[in-house]
Amino acid sequence: MSSQRSVALEALFDKHRGAICAAFRALGASGEDGEDLTQEVFMRAYRGFGRLQDPDRASAWLYGIVRNVRREFLRRRRVAPIGPDDCCDDGGVDPVTQHLDSERRQAVRQAVTQLDGGFRQVVELRYGDGLAYQEIADRLQMSVESVGVTLFRAREKLRQQLGEWRTNR
Repeated sequence: MSSQRSVALEALFDKHRGAICAAFRALGASGEDGEDLTQEVFMRAYRGFGRLQDPDRASAWLYGIVRNVRREFLRRRRVAPIGPDDCCDDGGVDPVTQHLDSERRQAVRQAVTQLDGGFRQVVELRYGDGLAYQEIADRLQMSVESVGVTLFRAREKLRQQLGEWRTNR
């Protein structure tokens, strides 16, 4: 890897490492797992950096890698089975409520995966990574207004899909 590319990758690491790790922790990864997943992102970035066509879109490219690693992490995570000893041990939330919340989250995740690419990308950056509208606009090279409109339309599509999910239960 050329020294110029090495410096560019190091700058990406310095700029995004904390936000990426925080995003993984927000998904439920432990601090150590969050660090491991962040390291996996940058290892993939290092291996694929030579294929980056447009250096001006390096942040968007990096967050594409983050989305892929996040998807793999979520696929690997399994909901623990509910046993008789689990009743009300976590602040009074009963296992049935936990299961329904888990089922609802799974339905939302599934609905998001069915969104068209542009909608899905903005939703994942906003709600998966916790980015502000301005950060999303910067990463995707679009206006803040476009981010807002895209999120509005994506939420409408999700409401339609989840409304169908509710009636089919």
